[in-house]
Amino acid sequence: MVDAPTFSERQREKLKLQLAGIEHLPEPERAIERLRVAKATFDRAPYAQQQRTAAGYALVAVLEMLSSSSSVDVGLLAPLEALSRALQSLDRGVVDEMLRPSRKVGRRISYSYAAFCGRAAGISAYLIRCGWTESKADEHVAAALGKAGYRKKRETRKDKILITDGTVREWRRRAREAPQQDLVFQRYQLLANQPINDPENARAVADQWLGVLAKQISARTIEME
Repeated sequence: MVDAPTFSERQREKLKLQLAGIEHLPEPERAIERLRVAKATFDRAPYAQQQRTAAGYALVAVLEMLSSSSSVDVGLLAPLEALSRALQSLDRGVVDEMLRPSRKVGRRISYSYAAFCGRAAGISAYLIRCGWTESKADEHVAAALGKAGYRKKRETRKDKILITDGTVREWRRRAREAPQQDLVFQRYQLLANQPINDPENARAVADQWLGVLAKQISARTIEME
């Protein structure tokens, strides 16, 4: 298995030239332009490692903007500066201690994926509270996420990668049974227990929430499993 490449020296130089072209701008305009460059680079990056490098540039831009403000004590930025250094170390193949995974019993899933599944399950649960059947609610959520581009990557057969109502049903079960301090449970409860002002408007409310998840899929900000 070949590791996905980080930025090549040519790509780094191109990014540095783009950033150098805005050095004449005053803060906070310069930091905002740096964020735009980092975001564009992030969107074009085909691999997670390259996205991480772009995110590191964005973090540096935020740090520079905050440190240039007279109202911000630079000492408060120490945690973010440590994170920035740790991200740069990853590009050098070194895992800083603060970025080492915590030991966890049971199935391990990323923060973004846990939040995503919890929200998707919560949307279906909300529709059920509004009077939808479980199968109809799960099918609606699965269809919306599938249309947005969600694919399961653990299956080897191409006809098994599409999300189904069974996938959402399983997410709901896991969310309900998760510990209260678990992120999946918290995101699930947040949407599942939203006030119901008008049951007839449930679909519009759910579709608005699903639109947010669809943007995460298109922006590749979650690791689909």
